[in-house]
Amino acid sequence: MIIDKIKSFFTYDPFVENTFDKNYKEILSNVKEIELKAQMLVDGFFNGAYHSIFKGRGIEFSDIREYEYADDFRSIDWNVSARLNKPYVKKFVEERDLDLYVLFDLSSSNFFGKDIDKFTYNLYIAISFLFAGVKNNDKISLVGYTDDIDLYMPPRKGKKYALAIIDSLIKNIKFQNKSSNLKNILSKMTKIAKKKSIIVIISDFMEDKDYLSEIKNLTKRNQVFSIISYDKNEYEIPQGMGIIEVEDLETGENKFIDTEDKKFIENYKKEIEKYTNELKNDLRKYGSLVVSISTQDDIYKALKVKR
Repeated sequence: MIIDKIKSFFTYDPFVENTFDKNYKEILSNVKEIELKAQMLVDGFFNGAYHSIFKGRGIEFSDIREYEYADDFRSIDWNVSARLNKPYVKKFVEERDLDLYVLFDLSSSNFFGKDIDKFTYNLYIAISFLFAGVKNNDKISLVGYTDDIDLYMPPRKGKKYALAIIDSLIKNIKFQNKSSNLKNILSKMTKIAKKKSIIVIISDFMEDKDYLSEIKNLTKRNQVFSIISYDKNEYEIPQGMGIIEVEDLETGENKFIDTEDKKFIENYKKEIEKYTNELKNDLRKYGSLVVSISTQDDIYKALKVKR
């Protein structure tokens, strides 16, 4: 399968060092700034998406009743009216809040990065979404995962709870040779998310796409955002270094590649681009909103323009 060939290099990191340990203290010192910038998500990326997820954010269907003078004709239930030979309208009740679930990929491939690794970058994204949820008075939750759920913080409200989530997430981020199993996680999310929810998946999505059916199931009732994070260095193999040994961060397997083989390098780049384009198209096809974002991008600008 194409993913096996791509993943064997996508997760290899012989050229760069993990930077999370030296960056997390900086993240903690910048939490206040991140909280302020989260308003940009509320005003930008979330505008027209976050609270218009279910047609008419703030209300949900409750019952039907007979049509009365001055009722909005757009609320008429034509199927019921036809059966009963009288006009009936749909009744709605206010929907108090939504649950926001942030699914955070803790698998080893996210340790890739030179100036800033994907873990650190993804953490900035996760914190921004959590604070955006707080500003919208929604319940926020964190699901940290690899092949199973490693960390679960159930939905609750408030800034203090957001800070508790951030603290728990940072403490649980550590390098381990584990891969992700998004299909398993999303299958469990269908049971965890018991009401209409927003589900944000932050991952490099470097695994078989057998999770797409689970995304389709989730989008029947929820809004799913897929945030595909990547490092631009993952798209290129450095040339002119001869034969080098590389290690798969998730399996620990070592392999050798020839950096002088121009045809191989060219084919690799083409397959990477083809796979990532197909990934975005498949996610959209199964109902998810998609943002592809590089660790070299400004998070807030990228989330605002990349749909």
